[in-house]
Amino acid sequence: MHKGDACARVCRFPVNLLFVSMIGSSFYALKAVGVGMVTVWKNLSNFVTALGDVFLFGKVYPWPVWGTLFMMLGSAVVGASTDSRFSWHGYGWQLANCLFTSAYALYLRSVMDKVRGGSAPRRGRGDAAHS
Repeated sequence: MHKGDACARVCRFPVNLLFVSMIGSSFYALKAVGVGMVTVWKNLSNFVTALGDVFLFGKVYPWPVWGTLFMMLGSAVVGASTDSRFSWHGYGWQLANCLFTSAYALYLRSVMDKVRGGSAPRRGRGDAAHS
């Protein structure tokens, strides 16, 4: 049996559990919060995922990426302050959804790195991805 095959079988359950949790928490959030606010707050997942990339995988993002993420975070806060359907219950589910979404993306990346047989190359400022 190939190393990647064994890892793919063992690592599949948490990926599926995180995916179902991500979808389920989104449904519960949509019951209490409008679609527009769910969409705006979903951008929080991008911020949390970027932080996870930095702390877990050593990824380096240039300052324009961080500036954009902070602007998205600010727009989510401003949007929530004007939300006529504000509900702590709904925003709690939306926060859970953001955490599950980020955990899903980060865990999936780690699984894919294991299946490939090593970690993905770390990108810095000089890489073509930032051109």
